[in-house]
Amino acid sequence: MRYLLIIPLMLVPAGASAQTAADQLAKTVQETQCARPDRALIKVESDGQTSWTSQTVASAKYNRQVKGFNDCTRVYVVNANREITRIRDDAQIQLDQMIGSATGRIHRIERQVTDAIESVKAVNGIASVAPSGPDTAPDAFPEAECKMPDQNLLVPLRRARDNAARERLYDGQLKAYENCMRGWIAQAKSEIAQIKRDAEASMKLVTADANRQILQIWDTILEAVQQADLAEKEQANALASLKQQLAAAMPAPSSSHETETVSASETVVSSDVHLPRSADQPTGEGDPNAISCRARQQLPGSRLLGPEICKRNREWASLNKEGKNLSPDGLKITDAEKNRTLNPQTCVRKTAIPTGDAIVICSQGNQ
Repeated sequence: MRYLLIIPLMLVPAGASAQTAADQLAKTVQETQCARPDRALIKVESDGQTSWTSQTVASAKYNRQVKGFNDCTRVYVVNANREITRIRDDAQIQLDQMIGSATGRIHRIERQVTDAIESVKAVNGIASVAPSGPDTAPDAFPEAECKMPDQNLLVPLRRARDNAARERLYDGQLKAYENCMRGWIAQAKSEIAQIKRDAEASMKLVTADANRQILQIWDTILEAVQQADLAEKEQANALASLKQQLAAAMPAPSSSHETETVSASETVVSSDVHLPRSADQPTGEGDPNAISCRARQQLPGSRLLGPEICKRNREWASLNKEGKNLSPDGLKITDAEKNRTLNPQTCVRKTAIPTGDAIVICSQGNQ
């Protein structure tokens, strides 16, 4: 089963250079380098009437200003296009990483579900099991812990006239095993749906930020091109006044935006099972065999959140007892804040031999 996360990323046909679109491109380039031509050199307002002049010293200066402004704007737009390409590429890299991470976790849980289904089939004599082994990663979803029925109950006892009681006991164990596996599979599918929702939420943040930057750059490009278009039209008006005819004006630039979407695939159907979730690391209280989940936590140096982590209560209790915690990305076991407070690092300064360089060696207080 393949799960695809649908997030639209706008593709605007132009782009710019990084700080902010307005700050870096519009202000730095346009105000200091792309000086707009002084239309007062060719446009005169008198008694409510507008007149245009051409072939004068002032109009020649205006024409030089227009050429400089157009040349500067051309460079400005090229740089803007490069920046939009960079923003799109960076956003796509982040989206690909999120899709890969979520899809990988989903596939791992799916493998666990497949193994569980095959185990049930094997107990019923429908198929043989070739287990692929448990998922031992720190962020793994807990394996099913359902007690299999005792196959020995199906072996008739010697000299026993009736083995019906043993068979009924076996049937009861089989039913309990199947119910347990069915409940675990429902929990696993619920977690798959949660992973998909979490990934889509993170991807929307990245996409929205990229689109905001692209549209901001596009707005500054439109403004620059409109100014260049206005200057050309004013030149045409001045020339028309001299030649007594109208000059064709350059059409306004298109402001259409193209939109690209990540193609869609199969959708996860969420089950009605809701796993217990807490904002901080679960304490492990309650049924030791029950599954509890830690809500997503913010990744270091990022606005994004790591994955939801689910474990059995006895595993959470063991981590808390040892003063340990899982990192926000769920890939490492780290010291909990309480453990670091009670056992701060001790650092000493020593001299390295034979170089004589000063070095600092730190160790945890309880070591």
